Amino acid sequence: MKNLLLFLSVLFIVSCSKQDAILPNVDISEETDVLEGVQEITKTNIDYHYFFNDNEVEEGTFSLKNEALIISICVMSETEHQIHAFTTKQAYFDWGKKMNLPTELEIEVTEHLRDYAQNNGYAKHYEETGEVHEDYLAYQTRYYNEKVGLKPQRGTWMVLRKDFTINQTTGQVSLSGGSMPYTIPMPTMPITWNNRTSGLYQLNLYGGASIFDRAFFLRRLGTVWLWGWQDFAFAGPYAFYNNRASSLLGF
Repeated sequence: MKNLLLFLSVLFIVSCSKQDAILPNVDISEETDVLEGVQEITKTNIDYHYFFNDNEVEEGTFSLKNEALIISICVMSETEHQIHAFTTKQAYFDWGKKMNLPTELEIEVTEHLRDYAQNNGYAKHYEETGEVHEDYLAYQTRYYNEKVGLKPQRGTWMVLRKDFTINQTTGQVSLSGGSMPYTIPMPTMPITWNNRTSGLYQLNLYGGASIFDRAFFLRRLGTVWLWGWQDFAFAGPYAFYNNRASSLLGF
């Protein structure tokens, strides 16, 4: 009997692990392992719409934690967000063309700068010294100017914020805490901001910010597209992003 119980316990653990490794069909708004107090944080006044390969689906159909998916978020207004998940780059590119968003350029620039840093030893140099090599920064600036273009009004793309508050009566989300201008691109974050960012504030008319969990644009969490002078807090379904950003790209 003891051996049978042990076998069933192991089988249960393995089964749960496999389910997590696939695409968990869970209500992402109820995940509580990422940020303390998530139950309260989800009570915002924002209406979230979910899309899978450009088809609207129910909340919980996909998880923002699934690294196999390409996540892209459109802030339509202060109270309406569209959360998109794509299974292939081509599906993401097709949607980008329809929405007039530079999704193909986004992925191209991201992969090129990521691979350049890895293949030429700059990522390793940063790991060993804590400094970004000046040769990498020179190449990044030249490449980014050629592909995206650093227009004068893009000198400062967004402002990063360290915290947010939610009005428990109205559900309105407001950024708070310290702030730092976000000058694109950022292959690494300053030590006082690495894994300590809780939101973005858009300064330009419209644009996107790609958020990464590791330095040099590794482990893409998602890209946020939003209008100027709009807040985007890592709250509600985005609680997974809170205090995770280690590098950023802008488009």
